[in-house]
Amino acid sequence: MKLRKSNNYVSRSQRRRRRIILILVITILLIAGITAAVLLLIVPQTRIINWGGGGGGSSNRGRGDPNTGNNASPSVVPSPKPGIEGDQRPVGGGGHDLDDESGKKGSDSGTLTGGSGGEGGPGGGAGENPAFPYPCSINDGTAKKATPLSAKVGVKSSSGGVYLGTSPDWSTIDPRAWSAYLGHSASIVDRFFHLDEKGILTWDVATECQNGPARLSIFQWQANLLQQMGGSIMSVTITPSPGLDKVTDGVIASITKACKEVNDLGIDMMIRFAHEMNGGWYIWGHTPSLYRSTFAKVASAVHSNCPRTAMVWAPNNGEGYPMGGGQYTPSRGDPKFAEMDTNNDGVINNKDDPYTPYYPGDEYVDWIGVSAYFYGPGPPGGWNNSPGPNVLPPDGTMESFITTPLTEFNLYQFALDHKKPFMISETSAPYHMDSDAGPGELALKQAWWRQVYNATLLDKYPNIRAINWFEYTKKEYGEMRDFTLMKSEAVRKAFQADIAATPGGLWQFGSNLVTAQGSWGRG
Repeated sequence: MKLRKSNNYVSRSQRRRRRIILILVITILLIAGITAAVLLLIVPQTRIINWGGGGGGSSNRGRGDPNTGNNASPSVVPSPKPGIEGDQRPVGGGGHDLDDESGKKGSDSGTLTGGSGGEGGPGGGAGENPAFPYPCSINDGTAKKATPLSAKVGVKSSSGGVYLGTSPDWSTIDPRAWSAYLGHSASIVDRFFHLDEKGILTWDVATECQNGPARLSIFQWQANLLQQMGGSIMSVTITPSPGLDKVTDGVIASITKACKEVNDLGIDMMIRFAHEMNGGWYIWGHTPSLYRSTFAKVASAVHSNCPRTAMVWAPNNGEGYPMGGGQYTPSRGDPKFAEMDTNNDGVINNKDDPYTPYYPGDEYVDWIGVSAYFYGPGPPGGWNNSPGPNVLPPDGTMESFITTPLTEFNLYQFALDHKKPFMISETSAPYHMDSDAGPGELALKQAWWRQVYNATLLDKYPNIRAINWFEYTKKEYGEMRDFTLMKSEAVRKAFQADIAATPGGLWQFGSNLVTAQGSWGRG
């Protein structure tokens, strides 16, 4: 009996055609994927930041941030790493009153002008639209004329105050929020930028200007933000991640182009290049000759092209030199080892000079800074960066970090001898979040800042001209560490109170800076 073909019957030729079509589709998809990956590698990573409005704050606070809406800051502006992670926040956070999280999200229309704010929870107000009415163009008549800085360094500005600054984690808190918590504009605002083999890694920001939508480089955008805050100094920490040997003339040109953009907007700038070079944890560390020559090349270009930009040379404090060694610490027989062994005894320790081998020369340095952190107890004159427990800093710890009394190498005196203003370029006492032992976060951080922001200390060492707090939470050495002042309400309120209680005129904030004619320290 002859059987009829089923309606589902597929002939051999049809099956062959389907296989060919399937192979073609898969091939096209593979080519498209490979093409997209190649473009990501070769096309400059320009990012347009889109963000939503802030959520409602908790009781009696008003406005909040885009994530939680539970604080009184202006909306936090996201800071994506170019080509690495987006970290965009297009949705406003909901407001809440303490434990009540019933606030509603804002709109997701966070384009140029920002999305609408979230509806506040009980006691909370609606979030605010975070559009920025900046004078975004340097040609619109609003920019201040860039005046060459001519005052001698080492002389305090007319108000006599110490610059109170911050190095915030821009992905969680921007300087407006930090300043709003403090009650004053930060006088120096630092941000980390990396170098690759082509130049400084930067990106574009889409924003709303007085004359309509605009795209700015992150340098111009940040300079405008600081201008709006009252003239804060823009500090940039530049990290040459590929190594100092990759800092070519082209790379240096990208740095001077960026700082000139800022100076042309009338904003003074500091460049802290390849900091903590006397430690072995960075690729540029423990390389004295190469470091000196590279810093000198960068400084020469900056001084020639950026009249309102100062170069900051900022080692780590020298206690426990060479600070436990590190991945990049040279071994005996390496020429770098011989440069570091300043007393020629065949050993690198705290009897060797932790500063001079790395100092590029007075003509290249405008400020001298230092990183000074209290991580916990360590041997006298030794280095400690180990995980918890949390321990209160002994009296006099901060002073020892700038004078290293157990050695003959005093960085504060080094700055005086070289006629350079001195700054605490990074400081904190991180709370070891994975350890329950020891005092709480407030007790630990307050004990530290009372040593750092101390009128007696600053009177004794009047060449300390600036202090920057490191406002980050991050993982180090296998544990989470909280370096922040402003994340915890109890910590920030205590800090506000202590700063307010210091003698009048001790601090300079962004709103009362005296920067004209270089009174801030570029000679």
